[in-house]
Amino acid sequence: MITARVVEISLTNKCCSVRINLPVIKVLLQNKVKTGIFLLFLLLGFFLRAKETLSHNYLFLIDMGRDMMAVKEIIYDHHLTLIGPYTSLAGVFQGPLWYYFLSIPTLIFHGDPWGGVLLMLLTSLLTAIIAFFLYAEILWV
Repeated sequence: MITARVVEISLTNKCCSVRINLPVIKVLLQNKVKTGIFLLFLLLGFFLRAKETLSHNYLFLIDMGRDMMAVKEIIYDHHLTLIGPYTSLAGVFQGPLWYYFLSIPTLIFHGDPWGGVLLMLLTSLLTAIIAFFLYAEILWV
């Protein structure tokens, strides 16, 4: 059974109160088995993804090199782009959002490609958390 999240907004005399009710978090806090499954799921996902990232033993292949060169042009050469990575179809390109997303850790880590790998680790863990909550909301609540 899928339940809707409750959001109440009441405006009175320049005062705003917002109440958000997330039933999945309440279920996790009340049930130790479901909390254990969630933590096991999260730790398994972290260890499977983090082994090569945290040891700085990752593959730097041609597509990552291409992306880092495009990010270098954006950050250091100040050439913004509207064309993203190429695809297997001639003349068809993806959007540039990946380059701009990758430019944040590249700027923070001063051009070290490990920043991009760390970004992918954090993004995949966030995806795992979101997938778990969606799964839990559909089946448990």
